[in-house]
This record gives sequence, structure tokens and C-alpha cells, in this order.
Amino acid sequence: MKPTVRQVLADSQVAGVAILIALLSALVSAAIGTGRVLSFTIGYLATALAIRGIPYEHFGSEGAWLMQTISFWVFVDALVCLGWAWILARWVFGHGPLGSLKKSIGQFARSFHV
Repeated sequence: MKPTVRQVLADSQVAGVAILIALLSALVSAAIGTGRVLSFTIGYLATALAIRGIPYEHFGSEGAWLMQTISFWVFVDALVCLGWAWILARWVFGHGPLGSLKKSIGQFARSFHV
């Protein structure tokens, strides 16, 4: 009897690597999206401290709108990658992404143990 795609993925390291790549991509996207918003907020607060007042920032400018739009889509990308990792992990291993990585790393370590 031929093994199913799910069994082949569970026995090989392909699913574990794909889950790891998806989680790392989600982490990087979340860091980039957060970094843009945080840098804008920190700059605004630093300006407020420097002038000891409320700075005039035109939040409706094209630059601010573009930054918010890009940050939003980067967060959407992070959620899509996280969802993809979750679905693949649940389908192949029956656990969440971190539990699946733990199981996959255990299988990888046992494959080198002679």
C-alpha cells in the first residue's frame, strides 16, 4: 500500500523545515511591521521631550499614510505565514507549530543516532 502525502511529509524533514521557515518569516514580518510603527512613535516622543510640548506632526501626510499601509500589509503577511505554519503542523503532525518542531527535531536527532 502506498503511503499518503501526509505520511511521507511526517517521515521526512520537509514538513519540519517548511514549518520553521514559515515561523521565521512570520517573526521577521512582525518585527519589521512593529519596527516601523515604533520608530515613528519614538521619534514623535523624542521630539515632544526636546521641545517640551506637543509637536505638530501632520499624521495625514502621504508619508505617514504610506508607512501605516505598508505596516498593515506586513502584519497581514505575518498572520498569513503563522496561519500557514499552524495549518501545516496540524495536518502533518497533529500538533501546533512549536510541538511539531519539537517532534521533527527529535526525529532528526534520532536519524543520526546509530
